[in-house]
Amino acid sequence: MNPGSPPTGDAPPPADALALASDARTRTHRLLAVCALLFAAARFAPLPLLDDILRARIRKAMVERLLALAGGALGADHVEPLWHDASGCGAGCLSLLWKLPLKLLLFPIRKLLSIIGAAHHLARDVTEALLYGRAVKRALAAGLLPAETPPAELRARATAVRAAFDGAFLGADLAAVRGALGAALGRVPGLPRAALREVRAFAAKSRPDAEAHDATVTAGASVIEEVLGRPEVQRAVADFDARFDAAVAASPTLAATSPPS
Repeated sequence: MNPGSPPTGDAPPPADALALASDARTRTHRLLAVCALLFAAARFAPLPLLDDILRARIRKAMVERLLALAGGALGADHVEPLWHDASGCGAGCLSLLWKLPLKLLLFPIRKLLSIIGAAHHLARDVTEALLYGRAVKRALAAGLLPAETPPAELRARATAVRAAFDGAFLGADLAAVRGALGAALGRVPGLPRAALREVRAFAAKSRPDAEAHDATVTAGASVIEEVLGRPEVQRAVADFDARFDAAVAASPTLAATSPPS
């Protein structure tokens, strides 16, 4: 090869390409950590049904950002079943008006229990949101939601991906993840209140930043990233990945596309 000629064959990728890939991974990890904290903090919303609305919007924003980071042409509305919780308030509450009296009756009790068990609930909800984001990212990497798919089929595939996540999450042993997150996040003073402030800011703009503005939430996101690097947590997450892959493989709608190895 002549001096100055472009690399060929198995030449390693240039340093700037590796740096860009590393930066994309870092931004994705921070995005998932911040969104997970906002998802968990929505539990402390001061009005009945508002927590359901906020959680659906946070899931939607997470999907929107992951789609953008994946470089595809899809928007979150194209895959609505992926983030819209049919059992919660989601995008519209008219169908749930019959639940409102019960919600109002139980609301003070739910909020009191949430505040008393703030650290426990925060860890549980953060774990759910993190693995949800991981499953969506995994589905996109595997090509389970191709942009060229007809709308009806795309919605069916999005529904199947969400069902695969729900099934994998329901049966997974995540005690190590929840325990590590609960202990670590409990050492960040004022985190639940700070995260709720970020939820209010999110509600005003509907697009969470990968870098949170609140220093306490940023510290919490860094703690999450540190916990996810621990060997025992990585083993539990790998087990969840395997369960999700198995659920995808068992889905008649998704079985034709294999998840990433």
